[in-house]
Amino acid sequence: MSKTSAWAAPAAMSTFVLPWGSAAIFTRWGLGHSLVLTLRFALALGVLLLLAGLPGRRWLPAPGTRWQVAGPGGCCTG
Repeated sequence: MSKTSAWAAPAAMSTFVLPWGSAAIFTRWGLGHSLVLTLRFALALGVLLLLAGLPGRRWLPAPGTRWQVAGPGGCCTG
């Protein structure tokens, strides 16, 4: 296992968990400061677009497993 792949999973988890965990705090604070909230969502959108543009990434699950992925995803989003 290379150094890069050893750090990939913790880095991906951290970049997801930290913004997710701070969302309630920043949303409550952002209600009084709507510009900051708008900038936060714009920053998140920019990061997602940057990640989507990385070459060599497979973003869809393998054929035949998409319902297995969509089920838990639907439960998480309500």
